[in-house]
Amino acid sequence: MKNDLKLVFSMRWFRIILTLSIGLRLIIFFFLPNRATNFAPDEDTYASLAQHVAEGLPVDDFPKYGPRLYNTSRSLILPSSALIKLGLSPIDSIRIIASIYGVLLLVIVALIVILVCKVEHFNLGGSFENFSPFVISAFCILAFMPSNFVWSVLGLRESASHFWISASFLVMLRVFLSKESITWKHLFFLVLTITLSYGARRETALVFSVYMFGIALILGWRERLAKPLLAIALGVLGGVNYTTTPEIEAITNVNPTSTEIVVGEKNSAELTCQEEEGNPKKSNGSSGCKNQTLDPSARSLRAQADFRLIESLMDLSFKRNINRVGAVSALPLSKCNSNDDQVNELIACNLQELPFRLLSFTSRPFVFFDVGSKSIKLASIENIIWICCYFVIAFRLKKIHTAKVAKKTSWILLGYIVSFTVAASLYEGNLGTAFRHRSSILWPIISLIMILYTLPSKNAKFLVLKPWNFARFRRKI
Repeated sequence: MKNDLKLVFSMRWFRIILTLSIGLRLIIFFFLPNRATNFAPDEDTYASLAQHVAEGLPVDDFPKYGPRLYNTSRSLILPSSALIKLGLSPIDSIRIIASIYGVLLLVIVALIVILVCKVEHFNLGGSFENFSPFVISAFCILAFMPSNFVWSVLGLRESASHFWISASFLVMLRVFLSKESITWKHLFFLVLTITLSYGARRETALVFSVYMFGIALILGWRERLAKPLLAIALGVLGGVNYTTTPEIEAITNVNPTSTEIVVGEKNSAELTCQEEEGNPKKSNGSSGCKNQTLDPSARSLRAQADFRLIESLMDLSFKRNINRVGAVSALPLSKCNSNDDQVNELIACNLQELPFRLLSFTSRPFVFFDVGSKSIKLASIENIIWICCYFVIAFRLKKIHTAKVAKKTSWILLGYIVSFTVAASLYEGNLGTAFRHRSSILWPIISLIMILYTLPSKNAKFLVLKPWNFARFRRKI
């Protein structure tokens, strides 16, 4: 790892981009108001929670959210509370930690690309300095993509989630490449990074860990490697314990004397159904509105259940409808029912809605089509970059070189992008939140582009090396 870090920081273009990123973050930091901005109103909540923890108060007593918000954002809150104890203001503390995570993400992605290049014994004509301008431009997108950059400067947990997930992938990649020389140090860091990723955004960490467990199962079965499977399993167990407290009194409150789940001051059935008022029911007599009435015999059980258990009982369509409440850019109401007696119909309904929601998650908002707030208009312009990245990847995949490690890494990254996209598409209820959560696949997209356009393709004319290195590389192959 030390040698890889030396290689990364030996590249002049990387040092320039990293310095510009840090400098721009410092400038923005000093000009930001000492309160939450319109781009991230949740800053105040995270800042208050960090101060709450810094003062040593029990997280169960945190207003409105209880311990759930703390459990799912520990990787941001704990280091922020440490800075508060040193005398910094709460809002400054979470912004500093978020920016540190954002800068470290650049180092992780560079390490991933360097590791693949080293294993393939491909050193760009003798120096890792000689990455093509196209590859460097892709790295600049990761460093300065407007929305992703802003969210990593402001006090949100996106940058923490991106860092720990990418760090887990880097360690996982190193574990698979080590094979017989896998050390307990590798496995320890794999367990640690997966565990901490759950403390940044549990849903993203769950998708990643399940996907990587499947990859480890396939590769481990072929190469007789059981240690990575054990490490991932321990990481998941650690993450679940890391994001759990003995008693959950979160945003969902269960009243033992009531037969309904209450979310905040509104009942969940009301939140789901309020926008369906006046709409005709389906022809089969069922409604897209989900009835959340509980069986009286189960009242005491639900009263003692923690929020995660209740959340796991809510189907995806219900979550989609909750996520769209009050949003200017709300997606259409989901019409899928959650009748346990009609599981096949529920699956079929979700699959039927998937194409539209998949398109909305990956490619919207569209310029001149999706109107709304000023943020949506800005996002529609930035969305052009996302669509260009999709075409760049699709174009190169046809010409990917048969280099074993590079090809395997590329397909693993692509598989994670697809897995996360499908899972998130079935969860999102509005374009604003979907666009922010889409930033979770920016680092694998840029890593994939850098790998695909750094290693040689099947056809020499598609090489992206600098002209003065082309002849020397062609002689090598």
